[in-house]
Amino acid sequence: MFFKMARITFVAVCVFLVVQGAFAYQSFGIGQDSCAGRCGPGTDPNYDCQCNTFCTQYGDCCDDYREECDAGSPDPVTDAELVALIEEMFSIEGTNNGNDYVRLNLQGKTSSGSQSDLSPLPLLTVNPAAYDLETVKLVKALHDNYIASTAQNENVTPAELQEEAALLDAVFATPVFERARTFLINKGFLTESTFQSTFQKIWFGQYSRTSGVAGSSGFEHVFMGELKSGVSGYHNWIFFDQSENLAENLNYLGYMNYGSFGPKGGLIQHNFFWQNQHKPISSMLVGTSPEFEFGLFTVCWYARPNALCNVRIGGVAVKVQTYDITYNGQKYVASSYADLG
Repeated sequence: MFFKMARITFVAVCVFLVVQGAFAYQSFGIGQDSCAGRCGPGTDPNYDCQCNTFCTQYGDCCDDYREECDAGSPDPVTDAELVALIEEMFSIEGTNNGNDYVRLNLQGKTSSGSQSDLSPLPLLTVNPAAYDLETVKLVKALHDNYIASTAQNENVTPAELQEEAALLDAVFATPVFERARTFLINKGFLTESTFQSTFQKIWFGQYSRTSGVAGSSGFEHVFMGELKSGVSGYHNWIFFDQSENLAENLNYLGYMNYGSFGPKGGLIQHNFFWQNQHKPISSMLVGTSPEFEFGLFTVCWYARPNALCNVRIGGVAVKVQTYDITYNGQKYVASSYADLG
């Protein structure tokens, strides 16, 4: 009996040690490379790879992260992939790039919030030939389709829908945007069959920023400007130039920072008055084509939702801030704009 009990005790101790060893193995992450049972927020320093939502950005996800934590979601996109894509897009930017036609007159350097006018002359002088460029011309054609106030409903007419479709057809036909389109489809953000309809919805679909009134869209906010307790959006050089040419419409005050991309454009941080409303700090790309901006802002909107998207344009560090908005169960571009990194 003694030997029998001793044998049972010995077996029990062995089982206990095995269980404890397995627990320690799991707790201290010795050699662990799986997300099984580990999906969630936060970084665990005991493991060589991670299973949180930021691992796709930092490139330290475990091999089974998609299977265990993110099944059915788009493929993760690293910062390196974004940098490579945007630089490739910029390298082939050409046909509708307007920088050859744009002269920038920076004048006085100011600070955020200052209302002192340190720049008596317009910021932009644009050769009219710029508006012969196909996608530039088609963006300009949409300017009279919108009401600046977000508190007024937008009535989108069939003729305006045709103008939107003409712009998208021209943008989609460019090699620059094709790179962005292919990337978004290959990564699983969009499908081939629904790409155009989804793109048109997120950029041109109407939603509310003010008291349930459907008076805003991603295009109006980013490529034009809106009035909502001051100036909102306003991140495009084409609309800026057109507004500077309208008496008492826009008054450029000065710039805070400027980064040149060489012969294809640049990025300015500045402030101004528009329709007697002050925008204390803003930023916009200058000279770049609509297709490049649509591609850049859409890729970042999907890959880095409601976050900073760190890229490079012509070797210059740029950060794109993205925001989405949900209206009647649908997601739209609330904003996506570039600033110097």
